[in-house]
Amino acid sequence: MNDILSIYEEKPAVQRLTSEPSYLEAVDALNSTERKDLFKKYIDNSHISITYLYLLELYAAGYIEYIITTNFDDLVLRALALRGIFPPIYDLTTIEKFSTSKPTEGAVIFLHGRHNGDWQLNTEAEMHKISESCKELFNKIGDNVWITLGYSGDDKVFDKLSSIQRFTNELFWIGYKENEPNERVKNQLLNDPNKQAYLVKGHDSDSFMKSLYVNLIEEKVPTVLRNPFSTMSNLYEGVVEIDSKGYPKESLLLGLAKSQLSSMIRKYEDNSKISYDSLLSRDDEYLQREMIEIIETRSFNDKKIIAIEESIKFKNILLLPRIR
Repeated sequence: MNDILSIYEEKPAVQRLTSEPSYLEAVDALNSTERKDLFKKYIDNSHISITYLYLLELYAAGYIEYIITTNFDDLVLRALALRGIFPPIYDLTTIEKFSTSKPTEGAVIFLHGRHNGDWQLNTEAEMHKISESCKELFNKIGDNVWITLGYSGDDKVFDKLSSIQRFTNELFWIGYKENEPNERVKNQLLNDPNKQAYLVKGHDSDSFMKSLYVNLIEEKVPTVLRNPFSTMSNLYEGVVEIDSKGYPKESLLLGLAKSQLSSMIRKYEDNSKISYDSLLSRDDEYLQREMIEIIETRSFNDKKIIAIEESIKFKNILLLPRIR
């Protein structure tokens, strides 16, 4: 919001704003082109956080039926693509009425539009565009378990969410650490015992998703971080073999890429074939991964640890990055 007040300070509609305008009031002072240009800067500089990597793993394991977002960016889609997952996509700004059935299982649903779509809904007036379709969507999937994460509830979407009389399988509102949600969220949702909606404190989005992942998947680290070369190799498996006669260079490079990835998997990821004594001959990166694995899983093995210690002394290396 500060960018709106500074970048467009000469715009009459911005000058007419109060000293402390709300987000919707500030955005409403811009025309659609200005809003799109402003948000494009943020979206182009956005990156996948650890929250999205845990989300990816839970989605891939079948724990998530729908992902519903009020964001314009494609971070969810980019995260899923790391595992070669390309889900059904619904953009509510282009849907006037749903069919009689639920959305396709596994769908990612954009409530306010997409950054590369025709519509990005920002103002209160624009939100009316999805009023009925949003209500219809929530009624169709209201019997799912709901988890709201990183959502303030300060928009018209919340009115439709809180209009659900009862969340049959409960709703869990993930707050930010020990902070209380706003009065609107408490009064319209959390304070009504019939809703079966509950506040979860003590987390931010990263720590909550990690807790959920560890308890459901029983792993400490997402696959894309634990096995990066297997992740990349699986993506390459989707590339069809190239005709070596017509495209000899391309065919050779594809085969080389797959071979290199297989070699890296054997070297860094296939622990079943590695004896502890062989740790002495491993390079620095491998030893770092081994120590991180020991710390995360708490699978302490004296012989393995001693071998790593001897290797550290022999190589005189700085072993560990900062682990939080």
